Amino acid sequence: MTELQQTTPPMPQKTASERRTPLLFQTPATALLFLASAALSLTLSFHPRGNTREILTVFGWADASLLWQGDLWRLWVSNLLHNNIFHFLFNAYWLLRLGPPAEKILGRRAYLAGLLLAAWSIGVVGSFSWEAGGIGLSGLIYFLFGFLWRCKDRERRAAAVCDAPTCAIMWIWLLLIGPGLALFGLLKVGNIAHLTGIGCGLLLAEGYRRWSTVRDHQLQIAAALTLAGLLLVPASLYLKQPLLNADWHYWKAYNSRLPQQQIEHYQSALALDAENQRVRYNLGLAYYQNGRLEKAEQIWLGCAADRQVGQALFALYANQGNAEQMARWAARLQPSGNRAE
Repeated sequence: MTELQQTTPPMPQKTASERRTPLLFQTPATALLFLASAALSLTLSFHPRGNTREILTVFGWADASLLWQGDLWRLWVSNLLHNNIFHFLFNAYWLLRLGPPAEKILGRRAYLAGLLLAAWSIGVVGSFSWEAGGIGLSGLIYFLFGFLWRCKDRERRAAAVCDAPTCAIMWIWLLLIGPGLALFGLLKVGNIAHLTGIGCGLLLAEGYRRWSTVRDHQLQIAAALTLAGLLLVPASLYLKQPLLNADWHYWKAYNSRLPQQQIEHYQSALALDAENQRVRYNLGLAYYQNGRLEKAEQIWLGCAADRQVGQALFALYANQGNAEQMARWAARLQPSGNRAE
């Protein structure tokens, strides 16, 4: 008897009802994930403006500015979105290949919980990397692959789907092709999402392999809650109030109606990102609205000269009654062809 036969139980026999029921109906969590992604992705793919920021945010894209405003649900939804039909069809194939056996092995509830936790982790890690704003199911596909690959020595369903060609494709893309395409700028690939996904899948597989050795159900629940807390709570708190992130301070100031609070957050954002002209301009505007004209002038004069800054300084000098500076900035605001030589 071979080692595989000693350690791997035989494939469970299908019941008569299972043989009559399509596979996706036997794995409703995978079916729900596929249908949700299909509805969103096909609509986006055929929308004439599906590549624009405005439409993507309507569909749930995890734009950083909206995350800093508290829309953390976007971290999950972005995993479902595709705005290219070929991207969706490629990922849908792998989802329908890897999802059903993983759901059969784990059971519906544990599988769904694992997907939600993995999607959150992929969204959080991606948002703090150079791949912020990525979309697509590929991170979750690598989550499923990592789980099945680690369990293939003891689960026949996992071994059946993780055959040699599949493993070669997944590992080569993860370690060579994806990073190579991104490195040479040939294609935007979510390498961070892939690595996060497979990491979550391997962790889940380790937990699954050892779960049966813990017979106390209360201990099992406590371990699961502890793991979820270690992953979710710190990330949630930081996304809620990331004090060392200039974008978060910017959007806190932008959405505030209190001038002093605006000034404090814009100052914090500028301290973290001294070259951010958008923050600098808005800080000057907050000073101006608060009646601190000298501070507003100082800030705006430090901005890169453009029409918006020029108009702001013209209004400031008009408020002060400084005719000389008004004339100076009025001349700068005129089109070059209309200026007096």
